[in-house]
Amino acid sequence: MPLTLLLIDLFLSRSGPDVVKHIMYKTGEATFLLLIFALLMSPLKAATGLRIFINLRRQIGLFVFFYASLHALSYLLFYLDYGWIYLKLEVFKRPYIVLGFFCWLLLLPLAITSTRYHQKLLGVRWKVLHRLVYLAAIFACAHVFLQVRSDPIKALGFSGVVALLLVWRLHRRFFENECGLAKK
Repeated sequence: MPLTLLLIDLFLSRSGPDVVKHIMYKTGEATFLLLIFALLMSPLKAATGLRIFINLRRQIGLFVFFYASLHALSYLLFYLDYGWIYLKLEVFKRPYIVLGFFCWLLLLPLAITSTRYHQKLLGVRWKVLHRLVYLAAIFACAHVFLQVRSDPIKALGFSGVVALLLVWRLHRRFFENECGLAKK
């Protein structure tokens, strides 16, 4: 859906004077929002008991990787024009690019191993591997914060939601499991 909205913006010339900036912003925003939705699925399942949220989580996670890839490709294509020599200069000038790249690298094995086949193949290690999403979320927050120039409200909001979701997970994993309160 976000891609459709982006294409409509571009077709109707609603992207403003800097089309590349608009594409970068919209693909990055879609990635971050979908990452938040993916992290939200476990608390929703815990609150409602409905397994549908866990089934949706994988599909949302794949969309996260898709939009993160679009975001990275648009940067490489539009800003660097595939000029790899400029990437080194950009990294020193804009360190948030490194965090974004690390975030994408963390999402890559999650997307590759998201199938049931890989779940069975990796066994218990699959669950450990997929905990990388939490580190990716932290990198995404830092990536956004380092870009903020004047108005950090949206970055604070997104990061606040991610922080709440991570605290929920830590509480559930360590406190509730010790007390025997967490449901399996």
